[in-house]
Amino acid sequence: MVPFLHVQALGRLCRPEILLSPGRGAALHTTATLEKNRAGRYRVTRNHSRPLTYEMANPPHQIAHRKAWNSWNTTHFASTKTKKCPTNAAMKVAMNKKKTVTDLMQLRQ
Repeated sequence: MVPFLHVQALGRLCRPEILLSPGRGAALHTTATLEKNRAGRYRVTRNHSRPLTYEMANPPHQIAHRKAWNSWNTTHFASTKTKKCPTNAAMKVAMNKKKTVTDLMQLRQ
C-alpha cells in the first residue's frame, strides 16, 4: 500500500496515484530555494563604501595557504631585492660557518 502524501499547496498534482504511477515518474519537479541569505558571512556594501579586510574576505582555513603563497610569490618585486637581504649563497656560507642570519646581516652593512 502506498502511504498517503498530504500536501495541499500543489493541489491535485500531489495525489499518490499521480505521483507514484509508473508512467509519470517525472511529473513533479522540485528545486532548492534560491535565497541569497548566508548566515555568518561578511558582505561588501552595495556601493562598495566599506570594503572587506583580508581576514574577512578569506575563509579561516584558506588564510594560511594564501598568505604562504603570497609571501613566496613576491621574489620578483623590486622592493624585496634590497642589499640587506642575504642571497642563497651567502646563507649557505653562513650555515657552513655556523653563523646566524643576524651575523650575516651585520657583515653586509
